[in-house]
Amino acid sequence: MRRAPAPGRRAGRPAPAKSAAGPGAAPVPGTAALLVLCAAHFMDAIDLSDVGVALPAVQRDLGMAPGSLQWVVSAYALGYGGFLLLGGRVADLYGRRRAFLTAVAVFGAVSALGALAPSGGLLVAARAVKGIAAGFLAPAALSLITTRWPEGPRRGRALGWYTTAGACGFVGGLVLGGVLTEWSWRLVLALPVPLAAVALCAGRRLLPADPAPGTRARIDVPGALTATGGLVVLVYGLTQAPAHGWLSARTVVLLGVAVGLLALFVRVESRAREPLVPPRFLRRRTTAGVNLTIFAMWGAYTAFAFLATLHFQNVLGWTPLRTAGAFVPLGLANGALAPFAGRFTARFARAGRSPPGCCSSPPRTRCSSAPVPTPRS
Repeated sequence: MRRAPAPGRRAGRPAPAKSAAGPGAAPVPGTAALLVLCAAHFMDAIDLSDVGVALPAVQRDLGMAPGSLQWVVSAYALGYGGFLLLGGRVADLYGRRRAFLTAVAVFGAVSALGALAPSGGLLVAARAVKGIAAGFLAPAALSLITTRWPEGPRRGRALGWYTTAGACGFVGGLVLGGVLTEWSWRLVLALPVPLAAVALCAGRRLLPADPAPGTRARIDVPGALTATGGLVVLVYGLTQAPAHGWLSARTVVLLGVAVGLLALFVRVESRAREPLVPPRFLRRRTTAGVNLTIFAMWGAYTAFAFLATLHFQNVLGWTPLRTAGAFVPLGLANGALAPFAGRFTARFARAGRSPPGCCSSPPRTRCSSAPVPTPRS
């Protein structure tokens, strides 16, 4: 005896297959959307490496003293490091796509302003705003990958391509910085403008829309103020210490204020209902180890690149192109190892360890592109 077909189905037709991703899961973005995120990271990495080669030309053209010249680099680090946590939280609350596109637009605009700067002060100000924009751009781009691509091989490949884009931008910035500086250092600072325009136009069409806002949580204002203030004062104190002395009263006071603000931040977060950073994240050994590793390598590389560039061009009389060539082997090593970052991320993150990719990619594509997932309860 034949069974009657279930209600709502015609006889002889199989039931529609259920989506493997679940009934409420958002579709995984395509390759084009990933290329937009990679293009923005490529742009940021280019800007990171090409400016160093142009520093002596900037110094000669704008008449900047060596103590002021280092702020072309330090202002960017100040804005980036100070606003990174706040940028990630804003992306979570107000939409990752919106935060990403806004940061790209600001990044491109201040790149153009920096290229037209008539004085060192305006150039440093533009670099500071660009660093703030990067502090919002980086967590928004990474969170788009970690939330839109499913955990496993697909996310690992996406992170691998993202890291590779940063490594290629790092190498390309060194070469292009040397070539463009032969004509004008202003072309170097304007290099991100067309890349930002392309990423912005393509991102508006290709990136998936942010989910409809539900009950929006509030930004942890005390946590944001103490974290941002502490990081800004810390970076400022570290950049001023070589000029004033590590044991000078100025340096000790600045670092003491930074430590106090960061300690207050930890206390505020432990009592906040909706913390900027969950306290359990601050207590994890993996988090502390990764951040200390990035801090040491980023600080060492920045200091080396700044001093080596000035030495090569001002002391040895090298051309900008030859100076860029001296850094290319380091960039090629990063580019060769970066494609493996995604594979190592997926393998080592499951074991709760820091992936070795943190030692093989440009400063801001290191472990920042390898988030360790929170253990499930």
